[in-house]
Amino acid sequence: MNRIFRVTTLALTTAAVSTGALAQNQNYNDPTRGFMLERGTTAPNKKASVDLRTGGDQDFSAGARLGLPGSELVLNHSRINPRTSQNEALFKVGLRPLQAGNNLVIDWAAYGAVAHYDSDDAQQQGYTEESTTNLGAGAAFTADVDRFILNFNPELVFDDGARDEASDAYLNLGMGAHYALPETDFGRFEPGLEVNVTTREDRFGDSVDPSLMLGTRWLYNENVTLDVSMIQATPENGLADASTEVSIPGYVRLNVAF
Repeated sequence: MNRIFRVTTLALTTAAVSTGALAQNQNYNDPTRGFMLERGTTAPNKKASVDLRTGGDQDFSAGARLGLPGSELVLNHSRINPRTSQNEALFKVGLRPLQAGNNLVIDWAAYGAVAHYDSDDAQQQGYTEESTTNLGAGAAFTADVDRFILNFNPELVFDDGARDEASDAYLNLGMGAHYALPETDFGRFEPGLEVNVTTREDRFGDSVDPSLMLGTRWLYNENVTLDVSMIQATPENGLADASTEVSIPGYVRLNVAF
């Protein structure tokens, strides 16, 4: 009986150690974005991922991120249009990391984006013309500090579809902080908060509220990542006031890497 007990105990201990080692050795393909902000990294060459998102009052939509030599092409991330999730192409170039002090390395990247929209009912959606072309340029800076993932994402947008007193050029300042929790047998969790402050004014000349997303990133396995935001505040349809939503599970963005 004692021998059986010892053998069973040894087997369980070995299984636990093996499982822990497997969790620690997991190699995740972390998306090169946060909840809503770009990060200072690019996807490796020939690597691709697809975003699917739904939840809250968000329309179901998708985007793609394609790794190129030293750069990345992002399709339909909806970074530079305040009114609709329209088609958009964003090209991001990874730059040499910055050294800040002896131990702090800051990854950073610069990008440009273009979005063209042409619709028969465009004026009903808040555009001055049936055809608009928005342009954007920005940079993203990301650093890992004691398990914290800190992100800064300034961005300049030229809004061709601004109407009445709305801003035709404005600055976005995105800031984010996530914390990487220890590994588990079912992946790693990174709770975080992201905020985007803007100088944009709506068509009535009112300053637009900041956007906010609070939730967690779940790195489920090496190819699947889930971003879940239970609290978010986002101005909609080009207006100034942000509507706050609290929901469970909330806004969900699924990233699948190939």
